[in-house]
Amino acid sequence: MALPSIIGVVGAGTMGAGIAQLAAQAGAQTLLCDAMPEQLQGGIATIQGALQRQVDKGRIAADDASAIRAVIAGQMLRNASKPVGAST
Repeated sequence: MALPSIIGVVGAGTMGAGIAQLAAQAGAQTLLCDAMPEQLQGGIATIQGALQRQVDKGRIAADDASAIRAVIAGQMLRNASKPVGAST
């Protein structure tokens, strides 16, 4: 089964950041969204830290970590007074 061209992850907390990182590592363009700017910034920082730890441990090359980070875009959820997350 092929990956979708873009994977959107709503919620940039621990789980959302982890899902976004895995999607990006699998080669998908990844859009990480959150309604709170500090949460979105934190999610991106979490991903960068996790990738750096993998580089430090020799699991991935620094160039690969940069390429993974390059396919992750952060975006604010706007115009929603009460964003709701749902899972199945």
